[in-house]
Amino acid sequence: RVIGKLAPPLYDAMTVHLVETSERLQGFQQQTLEAYGAKISWHTDFADVPEGFTLIAANELFDAIPIRQFVRTANGFRERAVGLDVNDELTFTTGVATLDPALLPDGRLPPVGTVFEIAPARQAVMTTICDRLSADGGTALAIDYGHMATGFGDTLQAVRMHEYDPPLDHPGEADLTSHVDFQHLAETALASGLHINGCCHQGDFLLGLGLLERAGLRVRARAIVQGLRRATAGRVLIGYLALRQITAALGLISLGGHPQMVRPIVAPMAEGAEERDEHRPLDPQTRDHIRAHAAAVDNIGVFFGEDVFIAVGSILLIRAILEQDGVTVAPLEVAVWAIPTAIAAFLVHGARLLLLDRRLKRRA
Repeated sequence: RVIGKLAPPLYDAMTVHLVETSERLQGFQQQTLEAYGAKISWHTDFADVPEGFTLIAANELFDAIPIRQFVRTANGFRERAVGLDVNDELTFTTGVATLDPALLPDGRLPPVGTVFEIAPARQAVMTTICDRLSADGGTALAIDYGHMATGFGDTLQAVRMHEYDPPLDHPGEADLTSHVDFQHLAETALASGLHINGCCHQGDFLLGLGLLERAGLRVRARAIVQGLRRATAGRVLIGYLALRQITAALGLISLGGHPQMVRPIVAPMAEGAEERDEHRPLDPQTRDHIRAHAAAVDNIGVFFGEDVFIAVGSILLIRAILEQDGVTVAPLEVAVWAIPTAIAAFLVHGARLLLLDRRLKRRA
């Protein structure tokens, strides 16, 4: 429905293929999507999907694929297994299979009893997807519960009747799931020669799709600034530049950003100020010009502001590079000397934004 509205040519040319192993669920899906007719096909195996340029959406696919768990014992890692206790009830126990130490994360070994998970079956599915994309072209989007970096921990869980359930309490009646190791999936894709666009949290992904704009924040921001008489596009952007530099200097780097602040708030406010002055909607060229300056303000503000924060990674990088040349400096010294640089950057770019106001006024 969304594709048909936003990109009619793509909708007319594409076909949709759903891979569903359950005939029962296929029946429910066919009833729900009946209005789309022959455009949608169902398959029980990914190999049955026709060849060609492919856009893959894997929504909560990998978390349902089995994993293997290993528990650290006094004699190393042993595979976690399921057995029977003295009351003939299911219980977790340890088997005889061991774990290749090369699979463990770098660092010290965790305490005895710590669980480490691997997922060869997930790797196999990811490899199959990568082979298809390498052969026919396309891209894949994987949405799932998981972690960005490989680590230790027991993530196996069961859900029954929409509530948490102990994994061994109702075998066959509860849905088993576990967290996805996105680092391992990314490494699998890279090994297949594919490009990784990067991992992000669901909230950041939704913001990138325009969630705040859809919620009306853009319209509200534009309306607020149009009620301020002395506000101009340049002055709005200067105010955000100051805010971005100050918050970055305090270590609050994630407070701003393009999806969170620039697109839904800052750019609409700057556009609204200019529309009020011109008393008419902006032409596309002027609108794009203001948006480009809004994006630049965010980049410049965080770039020169973050170096004032002593614990930021860039200061540690500067210190390491200087030490390679025999120059020893403390992180505090680097941060202090970043202050005049940040002030100079604010003055220079602030002047550019005032010149922006003059250019926009002449254009009007």
